[in-house]
Amino acid sequence: MRPKKFPQYLSSLNADGSINADSPEWRSALRNADVVIDLSAAPSKSSPPASDVLYLDDMGADDALPVVPDLAMGGQVTLIHGKPGSGKSTITRQAILSVITGRPFLGKPVTRGAVLLYPLDEGQRHARKTLIDRMGLPVDRPDAPALYIVDLPAPTPGYGFGEGKAATRLHNNLLRHPDVRLVVIDTLQSFFQIEDVNDNSEAALVMQSLRGVAKHHSEVAFVVVHHAGKNGAYLGATTLMGGVDIAYQMEKDEAVEGANYLVNEKWRTIDKQPRIALAWDQETHLYRVVEGAADTWKRKQTERTDEKRDRILSALAGAPNGLPKTKLFAVVKGNWTANESTLTRLVEAGTIAQTGSGSASVYRLTAAQ
Repeated sequence: MRPKKFPQYLSSLNADGSINADSPEWRSALRNADVVIDLSAAPSKSSPPASDVLYLDDMGADDALPVVPDLAMGGQVTLIHGKPGSGKSTITRQAILSVITGRPFLGKPVTRGAVLLYPLDEGQRHARKTLIDRMGLPVDRPDAPALYIVDLPAPTPGYGFGEGKAATRLHNNLLRHPDVRLVVIDTLQSFFQIEDVNDNSEAALVMQSLRGVAKHHSEVAFVVVHHAGKNGAYLGATTLMGGVDIAYQMEKDEAVEGANYLVNEKWRTIDKQPRIALAWDQETHLYRVVEGAADTWKRKQTERTDEKRDRILSALAGAPNGLPKTKLFAVVKGNWTANESTLTRLVEAGTIAQTGSGSASVYRLTAAQ
């Protein structure tokens, strides 16, 4: 059994605080000797305030606790999204390591405290292996803040507050463990078991539920990991982004192994952060900031844009009658959004001509070319 200094907590309580012996969490705990269940303190029956009234002291972020400066602020929600393999989960695990150990996160000091992690897409065993075996999270220090892991979804899917709901169970877990300063939810869709991530109404209610918990626990920072679509943008409804205070995209440099970029996309309660170039260490599984990499990134972007432009012009040179957009992109390949941006610039410069619109557009070289 894992020592108490690194407990694995799973909520297996009824709404009134009594043990639910039929819950999947309890049955899983009985089957798994690595799980420690702490039932020493039943959660309070109180729930986040349902009032829609916005008080003046809720409007400012000056007093927000900087748990992880510019990334995770007390009482606020941060979204980190990216494509599969972009490092979005890894960067949050590094934040967890920093908060528990007190080590700086990407060179910035943190507020030390316990962490509540929901690794719903990878499970507690993989999360522990990453943090302990690879990143070096110490488990033999009795004074170290705890890491609480819940890797089973709520029995009642969906948004709102009620028995078995994810938001209610999150709220109760924070009441049971007031030492928590950071919550990491990986992923948002799995946590709330969202049926349609593109539904603005459902996404808005999901974010309202999460923000209700965040408002009630102003000393805790909430970081949610989310998927990105093929074009790199976050996946789903616009109300998902509208419901967070801070947002970052994790980008993977396809040309340089182990290189990533942390891009600040929303900064409601922080100063706009510059694009951060990161290098991943295969041995420690940790990122470090690459100084002066912004110029390198800009140069690479320029080189890629020039290469894409040359591919487009070469493809059109071999098609006197022009090419439809879909066929042109099949030849050029690469990111669809980047291709469209390059086409737009070429059309504006008079280098190529466009007829039609949308997917029916046809492009050809101008007479001057």
